[in-house]
Parts: sequence; C-alpha cells; structure tokens
Amino acid sequence: MGYGDFDLAIDVGTAATRVHVEPRLAPLSRPSTVWRPGGGSCAALRGGVVVDTDAATAVLRELLRAVP
Repeated sequence: MGYGDFDLAIDVGTAATRVHVEPRLAPLSRPSTVWRPGGGSCAALRGGVVVDTDAATAVLRELLRAVP
C-alpha cells in the first residue's frame, strides 16, 4: 500500500470522536473531552458544535497519531 491507498472517515460527535481508516484497522474512538492542566475536563463540542477549537484539535491530533 502506498500513500493515499486508504479511506479516512472522521465522526466528531458531542460525546465521542471516531476515526476509521479502511482497510487498515478497526475504528478508533475516544471521548470528545480533554483534561486541562490544574484539573477538570473541557468539552470540545456542545450540541454538535465545536465550542473549543484547542480541545477539538487535541482530540483529533491524538486519534490521528494512532493511525499507522
């Protein structure tokens, strides 16, 4: 398989964000929240809308780094 020989699907949801790379691996999923320094979590989305771009970026970055 060369570069570009796969399909990538991203579902950014309020509760969970999912990434599926076909045909390479099973879907990856994680909560759509991030932990902030000093404690507590921050929701990246609310009502299906991105409310914190830094948190949304962190969620996607973590999932996409797990893609081989």
